[in-house]
Formats: sequence, C-alpha cells, structure tokens
Amino acid sequence: MTDKLDQNRKLIIMGMMGSGKTTMARMLSNSLALDYLDLDAYLEASTGQRVSEVFSQGGEAHFRELEHAALKEVLAIEGNLILALGGGTPCFERNRLLLKPADLTVYLKYSAAQLADHLEYQTDDRPILSSSEKSLSSTLQDLLTLRADWYEQANVILDGTGGNAIDRELFHLAKDFFSPPSRHKSM
Repeated sequence: MTDKLDQNRKLIIMGMMGSGKTTMARMLSNSLALDYLDLDAYLEASTGQRVSEVFSQGGEAHFRELEHAALKEVLAIEGNLILALGGGTPCFERNRLLLKPADLTVYLKYSAAQLADHLEYQTDDRPILSSSEKSLSSTLQDLLTLRADWYEQANVILDGTGGNAIDRELFHLAKDFFSPPSRHKSM
C-alpha cells in the first residue's frame, strides 16, 4: 500500500521573475508525468484578467489578496503537484504559513544582470517592471535585495549565478522528492 504522503506532495518553485520558474515546472511535469500549475496563470484563469490588468485596475494590494486566495486553493488540490509561484508570493508571511512541512520549496537563484538578460523584451507584462522609472537591472537588483531573505528560506537553493545549469539538479531533486520511500527490509 502506498503511503498517503507519497500521493499529496507539492514541489514549490520560487524565485524572481525571469528565473525560469514556469519553464522548469513545465519541464519537470513533462519529464516526471506530474501535474504543474503556474500561480499567476491560475490567478488569471480564475479572474479572467491578466496580472497586469489586476495590478492596473486594483493595485498591488488587491493583486496580493487575489494571489493569497489562489495560493490557498492550489495548495488544497489533492495529489502530487509542481507549483511555480509568482515572484512576490513567498515574500508575505501569510503565504509562507500556507506551505506545509511536507512541501519542498526550491529557490532558483540568479543575479540581477542574468534576470535582466532573461526579461529584456518582456517588461510590458510585468507590472512591477513596467511601472519603474529605473533601469531594468537596477529595478531587479532592488527587488532582489528586498526579497532575498524570503527566498533564502526555501528548503533548497539552486544557484545559477555562476552560470551553472540548474535544470538537471532540479530534475534529480524532484525525481527523488516524488519517489516513494524505499520499502526494502534490512537483513
């Protein structure tokens, strides 16, 4: 009989916008035949609005309320799941309190310069970036400084700042996490 815990685990990927959270979640989903959700996409589907529209119409506080409610709903889904959080989601204590000890949180760590390279042509759909008067790299550095302590509370930090490819490391981590515990008897 399979342990209930083995069937209701959440691997939660966090990090700054542009760190590849959704891409990695999709890759893991395909490789491991597991479901994945992107919290921002889930929020957009449930509200019928893009994140940028929610921000522009209701402001960040309204967005964070909707994001918290969406996180609650997603974490209540039964079954194994890979979840890509929004960049700011783990930076609020009430969101962190929703995470269970059995969940595995993984921070995809990159430098502001690397993130700026990833996001150079994607700022229009990123309300925090499109509303900033600073350079993209400077805005990202400010956000990283504000969020680093939150991100670094993750169970695992995969550091891509030195140009390390972290996709294989994440794959092996996820594979081990979702594998049932060994049932071998010792002799």
